[in-house]
Amino acid sequence: MEDTFDTIVKAQDIYKKMIACEKPADFKKVFSDAIYEYSLTDFYPVVVRAQLAAALAACAEQTDVKGFNFTDYLYAGFGLRPHHFVQLSVQTVADIMERDARDVERMFRGFGYTTENGEVTSHPLDGAAPKIVNFADARKRKGAA
Repeated sequence: MEDTFDTIVKAQDIYKKMIACEKPADFKKVFSDAIYEYSLTDFYPVVVRAQLAAALAACAEQTDVKGFNFTDYLYAGFGLRPHHFVQLSVQTVADIMERDARDVERMFRGFGYTTENGEVTSHPLDGAAPKIVNFADARKRKGAA
């Protein structure tokens, strides 16, 4: 997916609104408003990426809090799981956050992610991701049995 200046600017706008929220309900309101504001074509490159960037920033701010659990906080505050960040471009997140890509990459690594060639490649809890079933392959296996 190619990032355009326009999609990054739109995502930055939503990101700034999201990180200004003090309560999860406010965050969810900004997210739901953005769903209605943007077309389906812009949903992932703008709204979802802004949400992921805001969630990462909020988690990074909480790391000094005693008893902080990344996975629990990510889910409770943003409805996300660690696997949602996999295959995300570090540079895109950095652009949305208006931060250096090396800083963003350190954030990801601090939460247990691995990165390769500027992309988030895995997290230790990847097994928690839902399995994607290829129905054509499943039918072939069933027919072969």
